[in-house]
Amino acid sequence: MTAADVTAAVDSAREHNLRLLVRGGGHSYLGTSNSRDSLLIWTRRMAGIELHDAFVPAGTNAAPLPAVTVGPGAVWGHVYNAVTTKGARLVQGGSCPTVSVAGLVLGGRGACLAGNRHAPCQNNARSGKSRMDCSYAVASS
Repeated sequence: MTAADVTAAVDSAREHNLRLLVRGGGHSYLGTSNSRDSLLIWTRRMAGIELHDAFVPAGTNAAPLPAVTVGPGAVWGHVYNAVTTKGARLVQGGSCPTVSVAGLVLGGRGACLAGNRHAPCQNNARSGKSRMDCSYAVASS
């Protein structure tokens, strides 16, 4: 699954007046990724984890810094293994190793290790988003 696939799914859901749901890693304790008459986007296969030694956010003159790009379907256990164990770096995310990045960002705000005072994706260097107008954008901050 790619960002273009997600964009096509959003467009199709709008065209057919379907409720759009997103599932990341596969579980939803509240059942928010299940509904009748809906279209489910399951991001599990969008699970890439890429370490960057010298990342510079687009459109900035910032000094290069180590960073990580994580797909929405990657589960935090795999992210922590890749980043901390193999990459000798730190990354902040969810506390449950079987919750995906999308699961935390879309529905599990309370699971963030920073507590409820901070949004899970606050201070992200880069965030790719499929927008409701069916285009895809990469935002850097």
